[in-house]
Amino acid sequence: RRAIEGGLPVIAINAMDPRPEAERIPYLTYIGEDHYMMGALVAKKMLAMMRENGVEPEGAVYGNHHPGACHSEQRAAGFVDTVKAEGIPAEQIDVTEDPVKGAEVLVAYLKANPDTNMVQPAGTPHSEAFIPRAIEEGYTPGNDLFVATIDLSPKVLEYIEDGTMLFATDQQQYLQGYLSVVHMYLHLKYGFVPPPAPISTGEAA
Repeated sequence: RRAIEGGLPVIAINAMDPRPEAERIPYLTYIGEDHYMMGALVAKKMLAMMRENGVEPEGAVYGNHHPGACHSEQRAAGFVDTVKAEGIPAEQIDVTEDPVKGAEVLVAYLKANPDTNMVQPAGTPHSEAFIPRAIEEGYTPGNDLFVATIDLSPKVLEYIEDGTMLFATDQQQYLQGYLSVVHMYLHLKYGFVPPPAPISTGEAA
């Protein structure tokens, strides 16, 4: 706010201020994912892919690695709301910021909730830690357990290629950085006003 009050134009990227317009930081626009929509789209795609493979989703869990953070809470809400709307039990749980601890939390949840066959472990580090840990416990991701994640990594791409993971969805951080520079240049050079928030860069699956 001090920067804006001092005359510096600001464009927000990656995480949107979720407060009502009268309360939020008065940036020019926001470039990034719609967090709730991202969670909802992940859930819809997982449900569709499982059913295409002849598997009925019986329960779902969303690993929240930043409880209380607006983007994590909104993603989780989009995922959980979408699954529950299908009449399927779903909840979010705190998997902490530590991927190794998160994997243990998720495995413990699966043992306590054996009908759960749909898992969104959080981002790539948590997914990379969870899948081998689940295999150690006797689960077969891609067969009796279906996993998807948000954001990409070389290991996640390997999991997708070998069928261990259904898919990953990406908010395209490169595009967020690129578009923010383009819109700021046009604003400063020519006085153009960027489109209203959000300028969505995701989901890309």
